[in-house]
Amino acid sequence: MTCDPGQHGGLSIPRDRMFEMEASVFCVVHWMMRNREEGAVTLSSNNEKQSGTDFVQRFRINQQRLKSNLKAQYDFIVCGSGSSGSVVARRLAENPEVSVLLLEAGGSDEVPSVTEAARWVENLGTERDWRFVGEPNPHLKGRSMPLGMGKVLGGGSSVNGMGWARGHKNDWDFFASESGDTEWHYESVLKIYRRIEDWQGAPDPTRRGTGGLMFVQSAADPNPIAPAMVEGARSIGMPTFDSNNGRLMEDGGGPLLSM
Repeated sequence: MTCDPGQHGGLSIPRDRMFEMEASVFCVVHWMMRNREEGAVTLSSNNEKQSGTDFVQRFRINQQRLKSNLKAQYDFIVCGSGSSGSVVARRLAENPEVSVLLLEAGGSDEVPSVTEAARWVENLGTERDWRFVGEPNPHLKGRSMPLGMGKVLGGGSSVNGMGWARGHKNDWDFFASESGDTEWHYESVLKIYRRIEDWQGAPDPTRRGTGGLMFVQSAADPNPIAPAMVEGARSIGMPTFDSNNGRLMEDGGGPLLSM
């Protein structure tokens, strides 16, 4: 069993409460749901867009069927459908020999503030937010800062402004050195990132992957001020980059247009 911290507290969920929660036995990668209003993903033809729409409809029907046929026991119970829980549930469900129950304390992500990514801030402080707050901070004149955490299918990936960030080469190499495990080395981690992403920008086969489950693209329609600032930096000799997950993560830094 796996639990997202602060959500269900291990196996202490009362039986009657467990079956009141939103539950599912299969979890789709969340980026596809976030982009369903545009045919699930950015596709190149009307037929492909129809295919994406059909997939979303099949997903909804499958969820309704599974939730109406809950069993008394499961091989695996995953608590929390956030960015981690969703992936764990999906990987487990790939094995047809096991049964998987995914529990979520929050409700559905079928709301505009989730499906339309630009409206993410509208979720903060609502029923889709756990509404945690930090301890009073003496450096902020005793104020307590809100700590938004998703209470909805998709968890934080449904209520936050999402950015695809891998971490710098120096950090991964440091982890490998400290742990004595070469699998934490940048080159090892880079292979994993390339395998799971579906990069939509300029081809970079050394650093970027295509065909994976995670749809990644740069800002499609940035504010004109943003590229002007990047160009201004370039004009005075600062290095600029096409992506924050390409050469920048191996270099000393510089401006770019992020996702």
